[in-house]
Amino acid sequence: MKLTVDFSALHRAVAPLGQIVTEFSITSDLPDITVFDELLKKGIILGEDVQLDEIDGSNGVLNYDGHQVMLYIPDQGDDIEAVLSNGKLGRRIHVAECSTLELMRETGRFKRYDVINRVDGFFPVFGSSYRGGPNTEGEADLGVCKNCLKILNYKGYSTQSPQVKNQVFNSFSFEQFFEVYSSYFKSLPVNSKKHTSGYTSDWPSISAKLRSDLNYTCEQCGVDLKSEKKLLHTHHINGNKADNERDNLRVLCADCHKKQPHHDHIYVSNSDILKINQLRREQHKFDVFNYDNLRELRIQH
Repeated sequence: MKLTVDFSALHRAVAPLGQIVTEFSITSDLPDITVFDELLKKGIILGEDVQLDEIDGSNGVLNYDGHQVMLYIPDQGDDIEAVLSNGKLGRRIHVAECSTLELMRETGRFKRYDVINRVDGFFPVFGSSYRGGPNTEGEADLGVCKNCLKILNYKGYSTQSPQVKNQVFNSFSFEQFFEVYSSYFKSLPVNSKKHTSGYTSDWPSISAKLRSDLNYTCEQCGVDLKSEKKLLHTHHINGNKADNERDNLRVLCADCHKKQPHHDHIYVSNSDILKINQLRREQHKFDVFNYDNLRELRIQH
């Protein structure tokens, strides 16, 4: 239906101001949101494409350059098979500046996260099977972080009974959540796909060279493992397996590696622990049972 509007009264009202301009165009100085959304569709790696201080959680919900985003750890470790079967068993999706993210920032492990803005609830993940073998990749219906629900009090989460909290968690919809907070942002997230992997293709050679350069000696307890090289690992300090900068790498025996923060999942057999302890005693190094004393001594010095 064609509409006809009479602006003659308006023209008479503004006539005393001078000539009326009817031909004009409007341009925007805002960045191209469509182009930026395309970048987010591909996924962004924290620390490479986006810097830590560029993720803003001051309004509660997370955003980057005015776009609502989510943070998550795609590396699901040796639980990958269970996570692909049931994503709610995996590491959670963060939508707010919660206590978990604060802890990860403080402990220098924030770079483990990828930035994504996908709303269908499925996220690219990878991990290694506990049975060994190459990395497995896929998509999992990961759950939202419960600490995020708590700090935002989403649907009254923080005051609900445990049963109702579980209902809110299990029925959580990322698309519905973003619609609730849409007024905060330039644009809503869109479906995106990003495939990632764990270690870089040259990781075996990087690890082997570093261990060789250090004469197969653990940088934590000092045990010499030339006779048991398979018990010497190379550890990523910030948890990002793609960050192979020397200051992010540390050569550790299997026992010291397992005792690093967030590394309880590493399995070290009892026989391997006994081998490491035997070598420590023979080399007059600290025994594993005095590990807390060792940590205190390192802090004092």
